[in-house]
Amino acid sequence: MLELMIVLGLVAALVALAVPKLTGQNNQIRQAVRKISSLGRQLHNSAMMNGAMYRLVIDLKTDSSKDKQEYWVEVATSQNVLRPEEMAETLAEREKREQEKRESKKDSDSKSEEEQKLFTVDTKILKKPETLPGSLTFEDVEFRRSNNPFKEGRVYIYFSPQGLADEAVIHLKANEKLRWSLALRPLTGKTEVITEYISLKALHE
Repeated sequence: MLELMIVLGLVAALVALAVPKLTGQNNQIRQAVRKISSLGRQLHNSAMMNGAMYRLVIDLKTDSSKDKQEYWVEVATSQNVLRPEEMAETLAEREKREQEKRESKKDSDSKSEEEQKLFTVDTKILKKPETLPGSLTFEDVEFRRSNNPFKEGRVYIYFSPQGLADEAVIHLKANEKLRWSLALRPLTGKTEVITEYISLKALHE
């Protein structure tokens, strides 16, 4: 009987030590989700106030990569402000156009390396690239103009000085019970936080 009580006491002690750690991790995860969800409005406002294109960069890495996923903010150089009609491009068209601009700039010997960049890292909104805490991961990112979600590589969510943004949903996952869908509204930059995985298509149904 005494031995059983000792064993139960040890188990209770281990549980008591583990619970605060788990609670702390969950708090960090939820804080990270809130921070990401607040970026939409910040980038929307910054783009309009500063008259420049901003974009949220999410590095999903690859399935084989052991590196932590990251996200950061970039702002367009003065040579690269999208016109309203360019916001209607598909992601593939936009990336192709940007690549053509990069190649064009490389051909000009009078341009410095810094001037050749279409976007530079902005440190006013996020001081440095942020990594996700604990078990939190970017599951995928969906765009209105794309048929399939992006699950690896870098994705870009754009915010124009005209007040337009990409309509997108960022899916985050800590475990099977802790999942979020961050739905970005294109006209306001406001992000709706949904505590489950829900596709962009389902949001419109």
